[in-house]
Amino acid sequence: MLNEYEATIGGAMLGVNINKAKEARKADGSPLEYGLKYHLNQMRSHIDKGIPDRADQVDAYLSRAEELTNLLTEWLNSFKDQFVQYNDGDAIETIDICESMLNEYEATIGGAMLGVNINKAKEARKADGSPLEYGLKYHLNQMTSHLEKDIPTGNDVEAYLKNGSNQVNLLKEWFDSFISNFGKYEEAQETINEVQKILDWHESKIGGAMMAINVDRAINARRADGSILEYGLEYEMRQLQSYVDKDVPVDSGKAEEFLNKSEGLYNNLNEWLQGFKQEFSKAEEAQETISNVENLLNAYKLKISEVIVEVNVRKACDARRADGSCLEYGLEYEMRQLQSLVDKDIPQDTSGADQYLEKGRNHVNLLEEWLGGFKENFGEFVESYEVIKRVESLITDYNNKTMEAMNRINVNKARDARKVDGSILEYGLEYELNRLRSHFEKDIPTSSDDATTYFDQGNMISGNLKEWLEGFKRQFMSLVEAQDTIYEVDDLLFEYDQKVKDSLNAYRVQKAKDARKSDGSVLEYGLDYHLGIIKSMTEKGIPEGFGQLKDYLEKSSNIVDLLNEWLEGFIEQYGGLTEAVETIQEVQVSLDEHIGLVNDALTGYRVEKAKNARKGDGSVLEYGLDYELNTFRSLLEKDIPEDVADAKPILKKLSNIADNLKSFLKIFKEEFGIYEEAQETIVLINEHLSRYEEYIQPRIISFNIQSAIQARKADGSILEYGLQYHLNQLIKMTENDVPTDTAPASTYFEKGDDLVNLLMEWLDGFTYQFVQYDEALSTIEEVETAVREFKQHSGAAMNEYKVNLARNARKSDGSVLEYGLDYHLKQIESQLESSFPEDSTKAKFYVESLEDKIDLLKEWLNNFIDAVGDLEESKDIVSEVEEIISRYNQLMQDVMIGFKISQYVQARKEDGSVLEYGLDYHLNKMNNLLDQDFPSEGAAADVYLHTLNELNTTLQDWFSEFEVLFGTFAEASDIITRVQSLLELYNSKVGQEINGYKVVKAREARKSDGSVLEYGLDYHLAQLEKLLDQDIPTDVNRAKSFVESSENMKTSIEEWLENFKEMFVGVDEANETIEEVETVLQKYQNVTNSIVVPYKIMLARNARKEDGSVLEYGLDYHLNSFKSSIEKGIPQNVSLAEKYLADVSTTKTNLEEWLAQFKESFEKFDESKETISEVETALEEYKSVIGAQVVSYYIERARSSRQGEGSILEYGLDYHLEQMNKLLDEDLPSDTNKASKYMETVSKLLNLSQEWIKSFTEKFGDYQEAQKTIDEVKEVIEKFKNKIGNELGKFRVQKARTARINDGSNLVYGLDHQVKQAISQLEKLVPTDKKKAKGCFETVRDTLQPLKEWLDDFKDMFLEEPAAQDTINEVEDILKKYEAKYGGIADILKSDIYQPVVISSGGPSSGVHGKIPKFQSISEQVL
Repeated sequence: MLNEYEATIGGAMLGVNINKAKEARKADGSPLEYGLKYHLNQMRSHIDKGIPDRADQVDAYLSRAEELTNLLTEWLNSFKDQFVQYNDGDAIETIDICESMLNEYEATIGGAMLGVNINKAKEARKADGSPLEYGLKYHLNQMTSHLEKDIPTGNDVEAYLKNGSNQVNLLKEWFDSFISNFGKYEEAQETINEVQKILDWHESKIGGAMMAINVDRAINARRADGSILEYGLEYEMRQLQSYVDKDVPVDSGKAEEFLNKSEGLYNNLNEWLQGFKQEFSKAEEAQETISNVENLLNAYKLKISEVIVEVNVRKACDARRADGSCLEYGLEYEMRQLQSLVDKDIPQDTSGADQYLEKGRNHVNLLEEWLGGFKENFGEFVESYEVIKRVESLITDYNNKTMEAMNRINVNKARDARKVDGSILEYGLEYELNRLRSHFEKDIPTSSDDATTYFDQGNMISGNLKEWLEGFKRQFMSLVEAQDTIYEVDDLLFEYDQKVKDSLNAYRVQKAKDARKSDGSVLEYGLDYHLGIIKSMTEKGIPEGFGQLKDYLEKSSNIVDLLNEWLEGFIEQYGGLTEAVETIQEVQVSLDEHIGLVNDALTGYRVEKAKNARKGDGSVLEYGLDYELNTFRSLLEKDIPEDVADAKPILKKLSNIADNLKSFLKIFKEEFGIYEEAQETIVLINEHLSRYEEYIQPRIISFNIQSAIQARKADGSILEYGLQYHLNQLIKMTENDVPTDTAPASTYFEKGDDLVNLLMEWLDGFTYQFVQYDEALSTIEEVETAVREFKQHSGAAMNEYKVNLARNARKSDGSVLEYGLDYHLKQIESQLESSFPEDSTKAKFYVESLEDKIDLLKEWLNNFIDAVGDLEESKDIVSEVEEIISRYNQLMQDVMIGFKISQYVQARKEDGSVLEYGLDYHLNKMNNLLDQDFPSEGAAADVYLHTLNELNTTLQDWFSEFEVLFGTFAEASDIITRVQSLLELYNSKVGQEINGYKVVKAREARKSDGSVLEYGLDYHLAQLEKLLDQDIPTDVNRAKSFVESSENMKTSIEEWLENFKEMFVGVDEANETIEEVETVLQKYQNVTNSIVVPYKIMLARNARKEDGSVLEYGLDYHLNSFKSSIEKGIPQNVSLAEKYLADVSTTKTNLEEWLAQFKESFEKFDESKETISEVETALEEYKSVIGAQVVSYYIERARSSRQGEGSILEYGLDYHLEQMNKLLDEDLPSDTNKASKYMETVSKLLNLSQEWIKSFTEKFGDYQEAQKTIDEVKEVIEKFKNKIGNELGKFRVQKARTARINDGSNLVYGLDHQVKQAISQLEKLVPTDKKKAKGCFETVRDTLQPLKEWLDDFKDMFLEEPAAQDTINEVEDILKKYEAKYGGIADILKSDIYQPVVISSGGPSSGVHGKIPKFQSISEQVL
């Protein structure tokens, strides 16, 4: 009844409501005083009257126009909200009438309104809110009059400039506001240019004078005026100059006073200069002052720097504790104290030696602390080198003298240390060693409790000793004096371990087996108890009932998890012990047998559990599978109403259930798809889903498409009033001419852009959802056509608008240029045309200011190209800007490069150079040193060589950078020659001495200097030789300490030698040192080979994963396990077989990798042969025993594997072949739909068969055992080809023709649609009008490009297929016709003639809408 009522009365009611809205007055709640018709008549009358000629009537006219427009716009928005959704003819006509009126109003009155507002802004006075007292014209006249006057001299100039500055500030304030409001309109440009001209005139005439006055003020300002300088700049500079001209007093006190006063002047001037530069660095008038002050400051620094260092070095040496030094009475006193100890003999008694060493260490610590601070402050200065060398030499003399005594005392202290001294040993080493000796001399008790006590006590003592020894080695490993202690402790621990090892291992294994939860085990009552339970469960077998099965499986799962966790921990701790092997095997066998039994029953149980699971159990189905299927079936059997509103809830519910079932099926198949127990359930769900997709899915799709088209913003769409409304808006704009006036054009383009962006964004979402459905194609094509036609209609005008907008944009509009491109180009051209300054200060200013402008221009150009560079209209502007940049680059090359080189050469450290005072100073200093004779005295020679080396290194760094920057310029050749000549002189005169000096320094360097050797080369070589001269152990088990100590020393020396060789490659002076070190290393090799190689082989065999080995528990464990597995062979149970093969394969791979690494390290040694043979024998046994079984096993697994097990076949090969054979026995259906489904199935099965056999052949084709399977599959494939080859070819060709973009084709809607478009285009005439020809050519490109690509792909797939020839001929025929009509296909598709662009919301990109080429130029051939 309601539906009938709606159908009968609803339409009439809508018409009544529309008329009521149109007739409503203000009293009825409408914004229109007397209804729509009256309001439209008022607007028509207003337009027809036109703008009054009298100025005093214009304001009232325009105010009324604005009022009428606003009221109608408000009414129209409300009307659309109520009625646009109904697509009613009367409502749409009303909307069109109103919008036409508003558009006409805008076109007729909008431009006039703009002109009036511009004039109002120009005429506005202060009383109207303008910053200009009497309007723009008056203000410009005042400024013109002011600028035409000459700048006065004397006291009048300040008032003149102040007045001009006030006027300019007011004008700039007005100008910024005017540009913000009207800058984008053509009508305002004349005013903008007029004001800009006045501002530029003021800047050029007054700016410099004002700047000169301000600079002069800053120079003359005194402290009373706010300056940091007491009496102005000139006075302060004279004061500092007098200090530069004086000699520094020799007397220390007077020199300090001299430095303090001059430094105060220097700091004041420097601080003043920084402030001055911050304010005036860009002002040409300030450059001379900046240069003069900088020169004076640099002259002071140059003269005073060396003196300051010398005075301060002297002060630092003399300073006492009272002066802040760490030395009580100064450096000389502290050095005399230490020297006196160096000259004395070290007392032989321990107490006296301790006192001697403690006293010496105190002096050394103080001197080292002092020297660290001294180096930090003065280490870079030559004046400090002699002091540093004296102190370091004295410390070295002391260390060399006391080293052995200190080592011996420290070793004895560590041995004697007790717990109270921080040692881990309660009463020192001797006591603990005696305890362990006493302990292992006793017999091991036979009773379990006594044995436990014996082992616990022994483990505690030996553990403490091992921990103590590790710490002792870390501290003293490299000391010869420590070796006896290391051997003593190592030997005793080895003897103890050897005695108790077998008994202790068996004891530890048994203890782990007996351990309960209370002892820290994961097993509640020990291993035997839990192993008994699992064996009992395996013997009893699986119970029948589901409830009992559930309890059984849960209990099984818990105990299996516990035993696995226990076994993992047990293997990790005891896996390498022979005594543990039996236990490990027992547990693994019990677990394997039980898991093999349980797996089959577990599958059925898990399948039922998954089916019954509800949402609360983690399922996607609310009440389990049966409930969901019953509900689904019930809804499927009902009739679906035709009415969309009535059908919506039923379709939504069906869709939700289908989605849930699909999600469930996906998860279910992933988990159980390979099991037979799950197949019935999978088939049942698929049957329900197939029925849904066949009968219900099309209704839902159609419903969803219509909903998407009609949806508004309130429904979640991005379109305010649905698709049709917005399309109509765009189509109307396409039908109207593009406005020529700036303001309407701006509105037109903005509105068009917004509409296109909205529609394309909507279309992206719509296409993503529905492109694969035929019902959506007409909508997609309709939107794309509307957008394309609008783009073609407005393209050229819009491009020009965008380009001009970018060109004129100012900083306030987001541009990087303050006043737009033209102003900026004029500024640069003016500077380029002016002559290059000869004065260096002015030249620097010229270069820097021009560089800043060019950098801004380059940034603008990059932004411009990113925004509109693809538009033809932008090309002239790009060329114009690039020409200016090219002129600048030419100037750089012709004139400015010499200036740049000069700047680089003069640059100091504070300017970013590596040279402290510029190149000339650096070269002169090096020349002066090279002219001197080589000093004969050691310290002086060191200082001389160090200074020259530092100067040479710095000059090399500078020169490398200089050559990179300027090496190709002729202007740099003189400087390059000067530097190269000096470097050659340096190498010829002091090259050898420098090398010798560097070699000595490298030998002496300690860890604190960056060396890898703690105390320098000589000390470490002596230590290693001393160790090698001792007797070495002969038992490999006792060699650990000797090998670790000697190898530690050897490794450090080898690393040092590598660094040394790298540093002195090709230096003859280094050869002697290299030979010396290599001789000692060869001695190490000769002495240690007999013990080191066996020891390292033992380590390699025993190494576990934590030690870096690939074997988890060492070689012996894995080799024994591997051999045991080979003896057992492959189990019959599938799951156990999989685990067995995976484990054996992993072990085999690890053994092969271990053997390869072992051979790489030890194969050259005879001692390795036994180990290599042992491993290779085991690997050969695997190959002969397991290899043949593995091939057959894996072939069978490949045949039986299902999709969830890595196969592409759903249920394995046998099932797959059975399905294919069934199809072979069937006749090809005569019904078209059934035949299509038949061919689809055959095609899928054939593709899977071919892919499977290809993969199978790659893996097993070389094995005889696989041939039967290969022949079997190929035979079935061949039968199919013989039976239905032609029909199948036709089917696959047809599928390729109909494939769309979602199916993997490059054609959005398939071949037939594309061909239809192509034929339609061929039937059209080529337009002669340039704009229309452009659109025609775009369509040609849009049609041809994807068609040609599709044909190439199609030929690759079907060239040999007879059924494909008609299709190939069809497409090639179309392409030939295009060639005949438009020219060569290759020419049409050339990228240098046309650039493809895709319509989208953000500009050119690629998408599913096809390519819409952007026209650039049309060749005569095409026209």
